Amino acid sequence: MDARLHDLFRPVQANGRVSTYIYEEKGPSPALKPYVCCYWQSEPRGSGSAQLLLRPDAVDRVLPDGCTDIIFTENLKTGEMDVRYCGTFQQAFTLSYEEGAPMRSFGIRFMPGGAYPFLRTALSEFHDQAVAARQIGSVIGRETEERVREARSFGERIGAVEACLMRQLSDKGTDGDNRMKNVLYRVFISGGGETVSELARSETVSTRQLHRSFNQWVGLSPKKFAEVVRFQRLLRDIQAGSVTDWAAAAAERGFFDQAHMIREFKRFYGASPIKAAAEYRGMSDLSYL
Repeated sequence: MDARLHDLFRPVQANGRVSTYIYEEKGPSPALKPYVCCYWQSEPRGSGSAQLLLRPDAVDRVLPDGCTDIIFTENLKTGEMDVRYCGTFQQAFTLSYEEGAPMRSFGIRFMPGGAYPFLRTALSEFHDQAVAARQIGSVIGRETEERVREARSFGERIGAVEACLMRQLSDKGTDGDNRMKNVLYRVFISGGGETVSELARSETVSTRQLHRSFNQWVGLSPKKFAEVVRFQRLLRDIQAGSVTDWAAAAAERGFFDQAHMIREFKRFYGASPIKAAAEYRGMSDLSYL
């Protein structure tokens, strides 16, 4: 894939709003930017840490972003670790934190199209699934899992998985597919605004061929992926507080109308755009669409 795509698509998640847990993201090394969106970590907040001033009903959500993840989940009481590969999904879900069962989650979030060079299996096979790491072959071996378990910091965990991924880049060669690079570029630049027919024409392929490429590299159909990118673009603007006119926002982002935007946003977020604005701003006095 292409490192330039990394700066065109920075998906937004809705983690870190529950005051008992800390959520962090860090970018990959330059050599892995074509493949990795970021590394992320969620862990219990230490008793000596300053508490965030958040609403008591704050909700953490995992949102569709067109990415796939390898997640290391460690039970901090027992030391047991579960490693799973999470494919692309189309609906949001909320996170719950069980009192008395502290868990640390550390993840590799792959760029859209970034996981396939390592898995060499069509990503559509993992759509809406979280499977044991052994089902994706040797992408993450026992040695890397142990290094992540033994690491004492977020940075050390990143170092462990980056060394693993870099070895595979050297062994397998992962130049990628120029057609997919070009199509992803157009989807990101347009904010998901181009139709499947327009994307296919741009690469002089049939829509059927384009679907096959997306099933292989991304795990979603091109239409569904474009919808996710459009949702993420709107979400980033909501997070930044830059949306003041919902009807104008719908028109500018290619929705048929405001009602269409709200329906599609609810499908991906699990709540309305104004509810999302309230959650990101830590406010509770807005009326909901």
